[in-house]
Amino acid sequence: MLASCFASSPDAATPESIVADREAYRTLASPMTMRAEGQTIGQVVDQLATTRTLNLWRQRDLDWDAELPEISLGPSVAAALQQVVDRLDATLVVRSGVVLVGRSAWIERNLAELHRAELGGAQLNEARTVGSQRRTTGASVARPAAHLVSIRWPDLITPSELVRLARRADGVHTAELSPSDIASRPEVDDEFPHDLWPAGQLIRVAPESVESLVRSQFAAQSEPSEAWQDRYPGVIGSGRWGRRVRTAVGAGRMSTANGTVTLTGTAATHRVALQTLLQAFLARAKSATTGKAATFDFKVENQPASHVLESLAHAAEVPLQVEIDEPARVQQRVTFSAEKKTLEQLAQQAASEAGLQIQFQADRWIIR
Repeated sequence: MLASCFASSPDAATPESIVADREAYRTLASPMTMRAEGQTIGQVVDQLATTRTLNLWRQRDLDWDAELPEISLGPSVAAALQQVVDRLDATLVVRSGVVLVGRSAWIERNLAELHRAELGGAQLNEARTVGSQRRTTGASVARPAAHLVSIRWPDLITPSELVRLARRADGVHTAELSPSDIASRPEVDDEFPHDLWPAGQLIRVAPESVESLVRSQFAAQSEPSEAWQDRYPGVIGSGRWGRRVRTAVGAGRMSTANGTVTLTGTAATHRVALQTLLQAFLARAKSATTGKAATFDFKVENQPASHVLESLAHAAEVPLQVEIDEPARVQQRVTFSAEKKTLEQLAQQAASEAGLQIQFQADRWIIR
């Protein structure tokens, strides 16, 4: 599935971008269903990012504390995220191994900043590689590999501390701040406006990208109106996906050769291309997992059986019909977890936990 969507080789893709994004696309396409109840938008987004180990970077000036109504989410991680952030008029794209979640203008600002950071990072990596190889062999130098780091931080970190943490990780590949580090931090000059941010992590990202992500929460150095060239998998160059991207290109340029789309345009053009790429990937992933053979990892804690069963029926795209004499029985709260189970197997387990019987028909599920 992944190979068919990302048909181009790593060398045919954008340096440190499409290659680093593959794991994020896999995670976003993974099947899941959940029921949100009594949670804020931010809590659900953080829950999805943490449980799925996503590098998720969100626009901070949105109302993440807004409460969600009771809602069934799924049938994939990406679909669940989009359902939630739709309430903030936001969207998501994947770039440089990070899932960007925010409104269009903010995402475009990030794309411009990340593009600039990738150019600078590629030059730095090449200089490192050239120096090392010339000292040891004198041989010609191949295109350098991405220089990636992993960082973790606690609550109440400042933006400047986060950037310094990424720079510290640059030489050792991993770095982490503890709550005690934050409590005893020295007085230093802030490079960015003072703010206190929640705990988080970024795994295997370029240190230059971290600084760009922080900068984009404030004022960008790169103007989103500037144009640049990027390369994408060929899937966005044909059919309905290609038509959507060509409409967005406008005055830009788009060409396809050897399974690779070369696109020149502004940040708005590249945003549409990345949104289209994610949609194309999810569509192919869905077609590959549709049907009773699709399996899911599932965890529910102290939720009414009715909510769980409605969520599973929603994912299966069938109505849930309740035919019991005592409606209160379906409100019995259940707690269980399961791995690699079909939707019907999960529904059967949820019903059993609540002492209910469920019948599966081609066009509906019936609780008795």
